[in-house]
Amino acid sequence: MLEWEGGDEWIRAQFKDYLQSLMASVLAEDNNLLEAFNIHFVNAWKSTHNYKVWRNTVQQLEDVIPGHPYQGGVTLNDVKLQLARSERGRKINAAVDLAGKTVGEALTSAKSFVSSWWSNKSPTDTQPPTEDGGT
Repeated sequence: MLEWEGGDEWIRAQFKDYLQSLMASVLAEDNNLLEAFNIHFVNAWKSTHNYKVWRNTVQQLEDVIPGHPYQGGVTLNDVKLQLARSERGRKINAAVDLAGKTVGEALTSAKSFVSSWWSNKSPTDTQPPTEDGGT
């Protein structure tokens, strides 16, 4: 059973998923799948003693779907969804949302101030001074 996301067991599970997916992709012998794992790394691994030993003793990975388990872009919403699964994550999400609202309100306030200040300036305030120092 996983203790919490980010704990030792969770990290081991992520690493296991990654390695099993890599090995299943190698067995599938599909270069398109291997691109996600860095084809240069895979080819270098295939030239090692470790690969030869693994290839001779490989167990079937029928339950594992070939392909990178974390392929695809990760968006801010993906991160927020992952964080929302724990109490600590919910607190982080709330803080991020509050910070975003606060920054947005500050920008709106600053924009209003500058607009108000600019519209209240008289036309002579915006004219450059003449050579004699007057306006």
